[in-house]
Order: sequence, then C-alpha cells, then structure tokens
Amino acid sequence: MFKIKPFHLFSLLLSAVVSLIYSCTNDNNTSYLELKQVKIGEQVIDIVNPQLNTGIETDTAIELTFSARVDSVSLRKNLNLKLLDSTIAYRLSYSDAGKTTIKVIPIENILYNHDYYILISNSLRGMNGELFMGITIKFSTRCASIAVKSIDIEGNSYALNQIIRNVDFNPSFKIYFTKQLDLSSIGSSEFKINDVEGRGYTITVNTINDSLIEIQPHQPLEHVLRYSLFIPSTIRGKFNEQFSGSVFQFYTMIDSTPKYPVIPDDDLLTLIQQQTFRYFWDFGHPSCGMARERDNSGDIVTIGGSGFGLMAIPVAIERGFITRSEGIERIATMVNFLKNADRFHGAWAHWYNGATGHVVPFSTYDNGGDLVETSYMAQALLTVRQYLSAADPAEAELINNINLLLDGIEWSWYNRDNLNMLSWHWSPNYGWAMNMFVRGWNEALITYIMAATSSTFPISAEVYHNGWAGNGAIVNGRLFYGYTLPLGHDYGGPLFFAQYSFLGLNPQN
Repeated sequence: MFKIKPFHLFSLLLSAVVSLIYSCTNDNNTSYLELKQVKIGEQVIDIVNPQLNTGIETDTAIELTFSARVDSVSLRKNLNLKLLDSTIAYRLSYSDAGKTTIKVIPIENILYNHDYYILISNSLRGMNGELFMGITIKFSTRCASIAVKSIDIEGNSYALNQIIRNVDFNPSFKIYFTKQLDLSSIGSSEFKINDVEGRGYTITVNTINDSLIEIQPHQPLEHVLRYSLFIPSTIRGKFNEQFSGSVFQFYTMIDSTPKYPVIPDDDLLTLIQQQTFRYFWDFGHPSCGMARERDNSGDIVTIGGSGFGLMAIPVAIERGFITRSEGIERIATMVNFLKNADRFHGAWAHWYNGATGHVVPFSTYDNGGDLVETSYMAQALLTVRQYLSAADPAEAELINNINLLLDGIEWSWYNRDNLNMLSWHWSPNYGWAMNMFVRGWNEALITYIMAATSSTFPISAEVYHNGWAGNGAIVNGRLFYGYTLPLGHDYGGPLFFAQYSFLGLNPQN
C-alpha cells in the first residue's frame, strides 16, 4: 500500500474537475461567455474586489469586454445600470471590429460621490448561444475634474502645453473645455493676459456655449513679445467639477510695417555707410581724434581702429558726409598725435591714452610695439598721403609729416635675430617675452606687404616666404562647399582675416 502526498492529491482532483467540465461541455455542446474586463474612462474596474473601485470620474462611458461576441438584444434586456433603486438610461455601441467590446454610454448624468452598480443577469447570451453566469459590479464616483481641451487662435488649434509664436496683435482666443461649464462661475473668474514684464491687459470674456469661451484683449498687443494667458481655477463644471487652472504662453508676431520712411536701396546703403563712418567721427577722442577702443572706453584709443577711421575720412569727404576742410583738420590732429606718441623702433603700441600719448598696456607684457596694429595705421597713412594734394600748402605739410612717420617704422628690426619671420610684439621692459611671430593665414598679410615696400627699413623676400607663407605651408587647395580655398586654414577663418588687410590691398591683383 502507498501514500498520496497532498500536492499530488490536489493535482489529481484539479485534473478530474477539468476533465469533468470538458466532458460536460462536449456532451451538452455548450460554452460560456466570460466578462474579461470593465473600463470606465481610462480606469480598469476590479470585478473581484469592488471596494477598490472608488474615485471613478463621472460622465465617461463604460466599456465591457467579453470573451466572445455578445447578442446585443440580449444585453439590452439583461444589463442594468443603477443608482440605489433608480435605473440609469443608457445606449450601446460597439468599440471594436469583432464586436466583443461593448460601450455603455449613460444618457443621464452620473452623479459624483455616489455608489453605482452594473448588473448583468445570467440570462445574457452570446451570439452563438454561450451562457453567462451573471455578475454585479459596484463602483463609487468622485467629483470629476474639468480641463482645457484646446485653444483656438484665429482658426488654428493648439494644445495647452505648446508655446505658440507669431500671434496677431489683436487676437481672439477660443478656449474649449472637456466638460460643460457652470456659466455663473465664468463671470466671477479672473482671466488675465500679462506680458513678460507682468503688465496686465483689459480683456473681454464671452460665453459661446456651455463648454467654449472666447477671450479678446481691448487694446492691441505689442510685437515680438511673450505673453501669458491665465485661465483661473475658480471655474467650475456644470455639476461642480473642479478646475485646477491653466497658463498658456504665446509670442506675438513681428510688426512688418515700416517704422521709418521707406527709401531706395542705394540711399539705404549710403545711410548705413554714413552712420558707420560716424562711429569714428563722433566717438573720436576729443583731444587727438583717434578712435576709441569702444564707445565707452574713455581715454583709451586704439592704433589699428584709428587706422580704419583714418582711411574712412577720404571716403567721407568724397561722399559728402563731411567737408574737405573738416576732414583735413581731423587728419592733421591725428597725425600730430602719432608724431608725439610713444614709439618703439618706429612702431606704435596697441593702446594709448588719447590725452597724453602714452602707452596703455594691452596685457602684462604687451606694453610696447605692436607691429600688426602699426601696419593697419601705416596702410591708412599711405592711403591718406595719396589722397592729399601737394599743391595745397597745408596738405603738403601733412604729406611730409606722414612720410616721416612711415619712414621711421623699423620693420626689419622686428625680424628678430634674423629668424626670417616678423615678431608681433616688442616691449622695452620685457623684450620679446610675448614670443609671438606673424605667420599666415590671419589678419596680418598687410604687415608683410608694408614691411616689404618700406623705403627705409624693408624686409627681404625670404622673410615673407619663410615667415608669412611658411615656405609653402600656407597653401590649402582643398574644396569647401564647391569652392577651392587657395590659402590658409580650412574653412577660411574669421572674416576680419581678409577685411583688415584688403582695406589697402586689391585681392584681385
């Protein structure tokens, strides 16, 4: 004799029950309809533990998913939706192609904070005669919430979390809510439109229907400005549903209407050039006429920037921005400053005090000659010299002074220790401590050209080929965006690499 363990006994009994059910089903040729899932809105209802079905939002459809297709006539007769002893009217629709999911849509409003029951009797049948065991499902409702579904601006619909741009200056906002509103709560609510500075706008709030309101500001909004539309939390639904409030941000469009008189393109270009020139003219240092490093730099003037301003004076005379006598007077003031300013083997420093002519250090070791900045001034002096007339005694004197300045620049001395390359800086206190050579490709091509053409301290061709051109290393030759770059770094570098030197040089030659 042997013993059966409890686990084995349970398995045998389970197998016997399954076999019995299977044999009964086959013998009677019947099958059963199973309710697989119940959903109300997005919430899945617990069929086994109804005490968990609390806080169900009202005004949402009930979805019943069965294991097989249900006879809808049978369902109408055997499904009841109840509140206490009251029966709630509903209508039915299918939610899927297989017609196994039925949507029960209450015709009457489901109340909040109440217990409801879904009763399906055992008389329900499937389309193929499947039997149903019958079930009662309980759920408790809560006070439903209300939300903004979308916002419509001039016919375009937007979600609440979008930041909208290019909104008109006189917009109309239509706000769609997810549920019917208690219209009395709208009149007492504080809708607001504020700009980015917190300034509020007077608005009108109109009720279009019980779930749509329209908001319009009384005065036009400003262009290209961020605004916030506040929808207050004091709004309530028709059945006292709560609203948490919303904020909607938007930007107004650009105002494309002309702000100044419209003028032809050539006149506009001339005006831009004239105003650009006026930086050097109006902000020039009052004592020496030199260009300030910035418009708020006080007494600090810059040699290279002053060179650009000096070159602009003949152009301004010819364009009629200033008179010739005004231009000549400013040139004479600047030349006189350059004659008396601190110089270092003929080269000027980067920065000066415009009132005294003494160096203002550009950095710790950079308190002496800056050969590159000097070359920008040298090309300017050469330009002005060619513009002046030797037949005029005052201009002839200026020509003579400019020649003395140009001839005094010791370009070849900056070929330090005959290394066949120009050094950028020299300081009377720190010597060559900056240890920076002028090599191409950068903004300093004009430095080698001015040095090579000096009548007093020229450099040899070898200094140019070794220093600037790097004995051929300056050649590029690669293709970028369909263009062959002949010289310099890949992609060419900043624009000022070309602008500074080609103020004086014609790149086509």
